[in-house]
Amino acid sequence: MKPLKMLLIIILIVSFVPFLLLASGDKKGGGADEEGVVTLRIIWENWGADFTQYLDGEWTERYEQDHPNVKLEWLFPASWQEKEIAELAGGDMTFDVFYMRPSFLPSLVEQGGLIPLNDYFEKSGVKTSDFVEATMRTCMVGDTIYTIPGGADFIGWFVNRDMLKAAGYDPDNPGIDSIQDIEEVNRRLAKWDENGKLVQLGYMPIDFFQLINWGYMFGGDWYDEETQKVTGNHPANVKALEWLVELVDYYGYEELLKLRGEYAEWSGSSPDHPFILGFTAFHPDGWWNYEILENYAPDLDYGVINFPTLSGNAAEKANWVVMGWSVGIPKGAPHPDEAWEFLKYSWYDYTAEFGALTINSPSVKKSFPRFEQLVEEQFGADNKIAQLMPMFDEMGIHATKSMPTTPAGEFFDTELERAMEAAMSHQLTAQEALDTFTERVQVQIDRALGK
Repeated sequence: MKPLKMLLIIILIVSFVPFLLLASGDKKGGGADEEGVVTLRIIWENWGADFTQYLDGEWTERYEQDHPNVKLEWLFPASWQEKEIAELAGGDMTFDVFYMRPSFLPSLVEQGGLIPLNDYFEKSGVKTSDFVEATMRTCMVGDTIYTIPGGADFIGWFVNRDMLKAAGYDPDNPGIDSIQDIEEVNRRLAKWDENGKLVQLGYMPIDFFQLINWGYMFGGDWYDEETQKVTGNHPANVKALEWLVELVDYYGYEELLKLRGEYAEWSGSSPDHPFILGFTAFHPDGWWNYEILENYAPDLDYGVINFPTLSGNAAEKANWVVMGWSVGIPKGAPHPDEAWEFLKYSWYDYTAEFGALTINSPSVKKSFPRFEQLVEEQFGADNKIAQLMPMFDEMGIHATKSMPTTPAGEFFDTELERAMEAAMSHQLTAQEALDTFTERVQVQIDRALGK
């Protein structure tokens, strides 16, 4: 090749490289789309089109209007956990914000995947005590804050008022406050047909969340974060499981399984849900359940009561369990300061507005009155769920318990379901089932921690 021709080729290549790099940066994201404008890329759980349109629609428009130097870019993958793991493993982080669930946080922290937020909290004047205690706890490992609480899942008991009235209860004040009250209402409501088939019941206590809740209510705990030890076979947890087994025995475990098996959407939201069809009097759920009832059971006369406690004592409300989700900043995020501003704006400064728009109760306690006002404006003062909203928020004032967050992740939940099944089918005693659960989950945690 002639020297002059070679020189021209080299000049062309060198001149074109910056454009290739710019194009690459635009494709990957994490850079400025235009001069002075930062693009924040967000990985989020796919809540369905009805809700994601609020995120990348109204909320994005609001935020970008208040922050003209920032653009929001949302990603709703089929599996947000897998996407976040893949991004961290890639070594070249292009996202600024990670959606988070309590069961997933410990494993991500163990991998060094999240930026600690303690300094951001302190510099911004944000205090952990500003949040619902139960949700704040799921955002921390030890004293280190890794995420900011987002939506809080306050769970009440939706009740069929007609069924309660038929069983001799005052639907306006049924007085179902303790475990004794639950036992009594279950006896009054249970019905079998002439063939011995269970056709109506009150409280269905066979999902693992019920055991976690009642373990706390009986005075137990599930995981010691300091010692990194599973406490599933705590004596109070054993008592709680023994009590649940007694409730199940009254109906018959096989009968409950048959009844649940007839409804594929027992834990979901569909017109075939047995609460909607009038076969069960109680349905523990969050306030968002109102939409399902309005769509599929507009004539159902329902109410909501507080989740009962052990003896009905007001002090026991501290043992209420709150679930929810949070938001963090991944390690290596291109724009951590701008990401923090987004977190603070959406889930601290204007969390009531975010919650009312997306049907999520906020975790900031001082935002409750504003949130209730916005819900009332949105649905109308005569709307039943708007009138009941203070009752849901009451849980946020009192609750201190949260779903256990361990390095075992979802393995914890799966094993607890197995333990409940073994005890309720009388394959094992409650003690044996929880001993097995504790041993198996501890092995998984030790493995995850590299012990």
